[in-house]
Amino acid sequence: ALQDNNGLLHIDDEDGVNIFIPDAVSCQQFVQYYLDALKKFCQHSEFQQFDNDDMFAVIVSYLNYDINAMMGMYIDYKDELGNWCALKIKQKDKRENYEHRIKVGVPDSKKWDIWIDCRSYRIAHSRTFTKALAVT
Repeated sequence: ALQDNNGLLHIDDEDGVNIFIPDAVSCQQFVQYYLDALKKFCQHSEFQQFDNDDMFAVIVSYLNYDINAMMGMYIDYKDELGNWCALKIKQKDKRENYEHRIKVGVPDSKKWDIWIDCRSYRIAHSRTFTKALAVT
């Protein structure tokens, strides 16, 4: 692993591709990383027409996670077996640089609680992949 000038962690893959490690950075660093990447992408001559700060602001606004507003809401969660289930957002990690971590689980039970990065591909908006909340 290596750190760049912004303190972001990266690893070099076997084929030389630089892989960004989002779990090791704050949400603000995560947004800045993508903003910088968009600007760098638009430096290529065929994409210079898209170099627009207003457009970049709209794109990265989707990366801002207002976890406080989401507390208590349900999300779709993909478990280790690849099954989608509806889980409730129970808690936000209060540690500095870890505010993107959330605890999700089944309501009124701690048995299935799990911490996950809110930017993970394993979570989605409620009812994106699940049809309804399970009633037991």
